[in-house]
Amino acid sequence: MDLSDLKKAEAALRENERRLQLAVEGTGAGLWDWDVKTGIVTFNERWAQIVGYTLEELKPHKTQIWFELTHPDDVQRAREVLDEHFSGRLDDFECEMRMRHKAGHWVWVLSRGRVAERDADGSPVRMVGTHLDITARKQAEAALRESEERFRIVMSDLPYAVCAHDLDGRILMINNALCGLTGYTEEELLSLKVMDIDKDIVSRQDRERIWTRLERAGSARFESVHHRKDGSTYPAELTVSATTLHGMPILLVATQDITERKRAEEAIQESEERFRITLENLPYAVFLHDVDGRILMVNEASCDYTGYIREELLRMTIADIDPGSVARVDREHIWLQLEQGGAIRLDSFHHRKDGSEYPAEVHISAFSLRGERLLLGFAQDVTQRRRAEQEREKLIAELEAQNAELERFTYTVSHDLKSPLITITGYLGLLQDDLHRGDLKAVKEEAGRIAAAAERMKQLLEELLELSRIGRQVNPPEDVRLVDLLREVFEALAGPIAQRHARVRVDIPSNLPTVCADRHRLLEVFQNLIENAVKYLGDQTDPRIEIGVRFDDSRPVYYVRDNGIGIDPKYHEKVFGLFDQLNPKIEGTGIGLALVRRIVELHGGRIWVESEGLGHGSTFCFTLGQRPAE
Repeated sequence: MDLSDLKKAEAALRENERRLQLAVEGTGAGLWDWDVKTGIVTFNERWAQIVGYTLEELKPHKTQIWFELTHPDDVQRAREVLDEHFSGRLDDFECEMRMRHKAGHWVWVLSRGRVAERDADGSPVRMVGTHLDITARKQAEAALRESEERFRIVMSDLPYAVCAHDLDGRILMINNALCGLTGYTEEELLSLKVMDIDKDIVSRQDRERIWTRLERAGSARFESVHHRKDGSTYPAELTVSATTLHGMPILLVATQDITERKRAEEAIQESEERFRITLENLPYAVFLHDVDGRILMVNEASCDYTGYIREELLRMTIADIDPGSVARVDREHIWLQLEQGGAIRLDSFHHRKDGSEYPAEVHISAFSLRGERLLLGFAQDVTQRRRAEQEREKLIAELEAQNAELERFTYTVSHDLKSPLITITGYLGLLQDDLHRGDLKAVKEEAGRIAAAAERMKQLLEELLELSRIGRQVNPPEDVRLVDLLREVFEALAGPIAQRHARVRVDIPSNLPTVCADRHRLLEVFQNLIENAVKYLGDQTDPRIEIGVRFDDSRPVYYVRDNGIGIDPKYHEKVFGLFDQLNPKIEGTGIGLALVRRIVELHGGRIWVESEGLGHGSTFCFTLGQRPAE
């Protein structure tokens, strides 16, 4: 061979060796070259560095160094692999082992090698290989195994059924709870897909779309129906999380049997429906609102009471229906009262949509729902009850007045009727004596007094009977022209008026209205008032009686006015009492004005007297409940 060619070949060999050295150094591998016959081993610097030594510290470089540094538990396994390679049953030698570091800890090494030369009978002569430090990988693998073990233990102890599956639905991992829930064994579940457990999941959700959503949100929750091994089904709540396993995307699914929850929800729904039906059929208006008065729920009766539709009420507050509620009671104060006493009762006035109002009795109770304080009000329209109460109070007042009148009547009858009887009895005794003596003049006088007393008793009995009839004997109301009625009254009273020493002037306006009333009783009213005025005109030279009508607040007030002796204001009410006579010397029974008041009150009106006192005349005024007929 030409010398120049030899040099070129040597240079090329050195370049290849340099490249090989750089490649080996780039892998971080330690090199070893073992002379099998002599046991001498050649190491590079990296081989020594892996176990913390220098090449100088490892001399002499013999296989004994390998045995001393390798973990005892790994030597036998390495020998077995080496024998397999030497015999030709393995093409290469590859074994992971632990070697003691100079600092005292163990280093994991991956040793790879191959027999480079054999002798004529096939026995190995030379073997070369590498050492790679795989400590970090082994630690990561150990950490992963530890993590997987912890995860397995946690999975097994979870009260929820858990499984992991890939995007095609193949089940990769399960826990014991899933076996108990589905009735499958672990081996059976690991041979199934999630579609075998949840048959609707494929048609319901696309897994790729779920994965995208999970990557965005981290997890998702939905309900489904799962199948057990025996064919039965149960409602399930699934919580799905996305993760990866060895670089492969998987879905981790926690499954909970929600049969009891569904039953509870159905029971709640049924209870709510019963509550809604009960609420809607209550005869009371029901308002559920917060402490600020915002209406949250109403029933149909609330709409009927107020005239609003449900949607309108739900946009309103209690103050819109009960304007006085805010001013009347502070709601925080109400809440404290309710917390202490449980419920309160209020009387109020509620406003309808048309602006009208009605009295309402409201019962309020308080409770908390999901941390919010709420008030439940039951309102009842008590218009009819109020009317009934007013009627009852009026009736009670009337009965009390009648009882009082009856007591006075009993006393007066026993007194006033006894007086003429005593007179009659007394004069009868005198009459007997005068008859015995034959004194006819005295007999005539005594007979006259007996007749007068009997006449007075007759008059008392007749007026008492008339008074008792008022209210029991009622004539149908009719249109009565007051002018015509008064003419009839003055015809009946022509005699008493004519008996006055001075002529009585009576003023009757021609424009008196027509009224709707019991004609007979109204005639008695005017007759008694005018007769009373005639009796009490006094001794004046120009006696006058005026009859007319005036209007107080657009309400007609009928009156009989005289310029007679007048009435002291302290007797204005007493004159209407039964048997009350301010002047006993004037003829009368004391029943007339009591009878007049009874008739006026039965017509829904009232009567009173106006007088500045003695010497100033009197005006008797009265109203009627019926409007004057047009």
